[in-house]
Amino acid sequence: MNECPVLMLREAWEERGILYMCSEYCDLGNINDYISKREQSLVEVQLQEPKLKRTSSLLVKSSSGVPMIREHKIWQILSEMAKCILHVHAHGIVHLDIKPSNFLITDQHQFKLTDFGVSIDLQ
Repeated sequence: MNECPVLMLREAWEERGILYMCSEYCDLGNINDYISKREQSLVEVQLQEPKLKRTSSLLVKSSSGVPMIREHKIWQILSEMAKCILHVHAHGIVHLDIKPSNFLITDQHQFKLTDFGVSIDLQ
């Protein structure tokens, strides 16, 4: 992961007693959105996996015909979530609100942890 796995604040300002914050944009939304869009789609999405030198589909249909996410993709998502959590823990922060909606995904498929409203800084 080359980029910081925490949503970056670009700027913040106060206007008429209201605080405004502008953060980096994450095109693919949060993990809930990302999974829901794929579960609702009946079209298989092809992913290029350069390390494996093959193309695999993101979605498969279960025996009931309902699309589901392949197991390797679920492990990939969990791995990216763990990297984000490890990064903040390495900086002495405990998030305390880990859930799929607090992980955003950029157009480069980089995961970003957000919503530190109840986090604790241990340093």
